[in-house]
Amino acid sequence: MSIDSLSALSHHRAVSSGRLRHDTADRSQWPQVGDFVALDDNRDPARIVALMPRRTALMRKNPGLVYDAQVMAANIDMVCIMVSMAEAPKVGRLERSLALAWDSGANPLIVLTKKDLAERPESIVAEVERVAMGVPIIPLSVVNGDGVDALQDYLGAGQTVALLGPSGVGKSTLINHWLGEQRQTVQAVRAEDGRGRHTTTHRQIFQIPSGSLVVDIPGIREMGLWDGGAETVFSDIEEVSGGCRFSDCQHGDEPGCAVKAALAAGTLNPDRLEQYDKMLRELAHVERKRSAKARQEERQLWKQRSREARHNIRVKRGER
Repeated sequence: MSIDSLSALSHHRAVSSGRLRHDTADRSQWPQVGDFVALDDNRDPARIVALMPRRTALMRKNPGLVYDAQVMAANIDMVCIMVSMAEAPKVGRLERSLALAWDSGANPLIVLTKKDLAERPESIVAEVERVAMGVPIIPLSVVNGDGVDALQDYLGAGQTVALLGPSGVGKSTLINHWLGEQRQTVQAVRAEDGRGRHTTTHRQIFQIPSGSLVVDIPGIREMGLWDGGAETVFSDIEEVSGGCRFSDCQHGDEPGCAVKAALAAGTLNPDRLEQYDKMLRELAHVERKRSAKARQEERQLWKQRSREARHNIRVKRGER
């Protein structure tokens, strides 16, 4: 299906069918924003009976103690990571956002909003560049139009774009600009720090005049990693560690450690290495929990099948 045909489609209120929910134990495989689905529209509301395979999926660890994935947007081509220039960028959050974006299978793009409120925009751009590792960066201000056309060049017909960023970063303002109307509610920024307030409460998809689809993701606080992306975000460290004498070097007391040498020479930022190690530990922990959960679910499945088999045998024997 082409993006050009979307305007001809009808709209349906739809819910997942009971069979789809019953047959899909993994909640991340339930329909989400951006998914293509098969509908039974002979009922009101219509029933979603099947989920088409996803090309990409922007996911994070489900907040809380449950080790499941939360799909924030599916079948996206680009993740616009929104960062406000009204304050100093939070490097750790930006690195995590990049990891989620790379893990999704989509291309990341960093959008620096509220350029008009930045006291030293050049220094903010330089700080973000040190983290971006080649990811394109677009500083802009919707208020005065500075940089908006540069972003527009990335939003061609047929592209599906997800806007990822904290509350008040300017996602709704940017969508309203693209649509040419006040479709999304926008709160005034606070004078003391230039921050906006939380406005979007649910994920929503819009078609803008350029022909792109834009997914507005509500501001999220927890950026739990799910399945990788750290190696790409920290490709500089990966490249340095390739020079270590031992392939399994832990960058501790091992001789011939290229990472330790880079730290000593000042060519590698120790804070960046610490954040990388933290991400790897987090991903390893999530993987252990996921594996344990998968084993438990498999055991439960075999117990259920065993009960059903015993029940079938009793039925054949005429027993109750």
